[in-house]
Amino acid sequence: MGMAAAMLWLSGGAAPAAAQGISEVKLGAGYHDAPVFSTRRERSGVDLNGEVLFTSPGFLRALWAPRPHLGLQVNTAGDTSQAYAGLTWQYDFAAGPFVAGSLGLAIHDGELDTERSDRKALGGRVLFRESVEIGYRFGEAHRHAVSVMLSHISNAGIYERNEGMDTIAARYGIRF
Repeated sequence: MGMAAAMLWLSGGAAPAAAQGISEVKLGAGYHDAPVFSTRRERSGVDLNGEVLFTSPGFLRALWAPRPHLGLQVNTAGDTSQAYAGLTWQYDFAAGPFVAGSLGLAIHDGELDTERSDRKALGGRVLFRESVEIGYRFGEAHRHAVSVMLSHISNAGIYERNEGMDTIAARYGIRF
């Protein structure tokens, strides 16, 4: 229930994009708390990821037309899950490969301050979220995509505790 409320709260900034329409939906599974920027990890489990990208509204053209997005990442072992929103910039190469990056905010249900070795101390409930993604588009009009994404959440040192968390995910996307 709390994560659903968080999604509604975060989606407030994406309301103009929703009027523009859904551009793409991505679904995937990921390696929870991958040891990319930190060696201390939460317990295992898989992160299930769903993301909706909206058509870029006209006022974002000055920023190279990023697409607003809303996402949810749920950990199957009961560890940290998150709801997130932000902007995604993507470059499609002519033959199918693409690269993308995003910036935004996430709200999570993990620990804020803990000494437990199987949990992260994330410092604050709302964190910054960034991601990079590489993939390949295929099918009629390049509607389908497979990709690998690395996402990172942290508070950028705003709070005393800032262990951060990374996820590496394989995803499938379909454009509308």
